Amino acid sequence: MHDILKEAIEVGQLCTADFQGTVYVYTPEAYEEENYIAQRIQEMAAMKPLPMKTHVQLFLDRWQDSCHFELADKQSEAVEKSLGSGMTVITGGPGTGKTDHHPPGRTGRAAHPPLCADRAGRQTPG
Repeated sequence: MHDILKEAIEVGQLCTADFQGTVYVYTPEAYEEENYIAQRIQEMAAMKPLPMKTHVQLFLDRWQDSCHFELADKQSEAVEKSLGSGMTVITGGPGTGKTDHHPPGRTGRAAHPPLCADRAGRQTPG
């Protein structure tokens, strides 16, 4: 197995990266994509937060009323924190409310688009 991996690396079918003493093996495409994502995360983390022009909780209350849906406290907190930083990563296991904000309709899809916005505050598809 070692010889096969070594040969694949030598001919460029795979590539490696050493991170804190651990060697990781990637396809060249995955390596390039991961480096690009890491670069974008660094750029986004360096961004200054947008100045808050509106009261977030008032917006969330109105949004919830219009959608006939109520966010959990942790979901509201995540929205508020994400608007106050250059970048926010929201994680969690399946079913913890990262993407679904209300029960799906009869088609199995959400009845309203998820609450997402770009850095300029424009609503985007989730």
